[in-house]
Amino acid sequence: MEGWKIKRIEEIAKTTSGGTPSRTKKEFYNGEVLWVKSGELDDNYIIDTEEKITQNAIKNSSAKLFPKETILMAMYGATVGKTAILKKEATTNQAVCGILPNEDNFNNEFLRFQLIFKREDFLKQRYGGAQPNISQTIIKTFEVILPPLPEQRKIAHVLSTVQKAIEQQDNLIRTTTELKKALMQKLFTEGTRGEHQKETEIGLVPESWEVVKIEKLILKTKIRYPGKEPDKEFIYVDVSSVSNEFFRIENTSKILGKEAPSRARKIIQDGDLIFATVRPTLKRIAKISQDYHNQICSTGYCVIKPDPDKLIQEYLYQYLQTDFFIEKIEKLQRGASYPAVRDSDVKGIYIPLPKLTEQKEIGITLNILDQRNNILISKKQTLTALFKTLLHELMTGQRRVHELEFEARESQTSL
Repeated sequence: MEGWKIKRIEEIAKTTSGGTPSRTKKEFYNGEVLWVKSGELDDNYIIDTEEKITQNAIKNSSAKLFPKETILMAMYGATVGKTAILKKEATTNQAVCGILPNEDNFNNEFLRFQLIFKREDFLKQRYGGAQPNISQTIIKTFEVILPPLPEQRKIAHVLSTVQKAIEQQDNLIRTTTELKKALMQKLFTEGTRGEHQKETEIGLVPESWEVVKIEKLILKTKIRYPGKEPDKEFIYVDVSSVSNEFFRIENTSKILGKEAPSRARKIIQDGDLIFATVRPTLKRIAKISQDYHNQICSTGYCVIKPDPDKLIQEYLYQYLQTDFFIEKIEKLQRGASYPAVRDSDVKGIYIPLPKLTEQKEIGITLNILDQRNNILISKKQTLTALFKTLLHELMTGQRRVHELEFEARESQTSL
């Protein structure tokens, strides 16, 4: 690649780490100077920090003030290898390395993307015990590839544009999730009819609603031993099959009866719900559709079959996701290292119960927000995959920026 050079970081930049002012000196904290800890680095931009220190703290500790646009890298802790760029002057603790250019020989955005691209190479050089570290020496001597400065800027612009689009999706997802949470709180305590409320064993509910145990509103489910039909294939829904981001089944396996694991026992049918009783606060909840009718799930799930004369599937599906329900389940967990609840625990919980028509209204309202969030999450996944592809291709020279510019012009011409 013509004009591309390989340089050690120490050849193009200065590196230094920060420090932690004495915690015994109260006058060192709650100041106005940003103080970045390694846990705050997430390939992001730093505009504010969890803690702030005083000018006095800088003078009397190893904390250093880094200028705006400094690249930061976490050297140890849970975020080792993660980066950030300062958008304001800030200090850091000793777990963060600041990378400052010697001169105008690289674009800081480009270098950050290069560091992200080469993260695995950094992590291979970690040393230490339970939480391996990288040192300033590793960072200083690490080799990066630098195209000419104009191309660095263009590459950084392309990648930054995609990254900002991902952040925008994140913000929309966060807003929709918060809206749904607030709406759940309102709908499951106030209903849709504007009724007066009454106090019950589970808190306030509309006057016309009942409070009933789940077990009174559901039908019996069945079990099957796949081994009795050794050559019959079935779809198996394991505990890991359900996404607690989308609240749906995403990954299954097809298994012959003779190869069935011992936990493959519970029959699931169209209209059922499954709730993971192993680590239940992780919210592995899903509706069963026709695609999985008469298939098998793990005994790690509680299978719930709503009685259609009493309970709407979508209504219960939404209620199982609420903080009200999860908090009750959490109190019933047994086991520290492998917390779990029994099926009887799940079915023994009281839930608020309106008439079927209002159940349906609540379910539809919340499902609309789910659909919106699922679209946003899918867009984010697509953009994230695009970012990874572009990062690899642009940083290795497999694709050059002028090719992207040509493709963009071609696309506009064809419109």
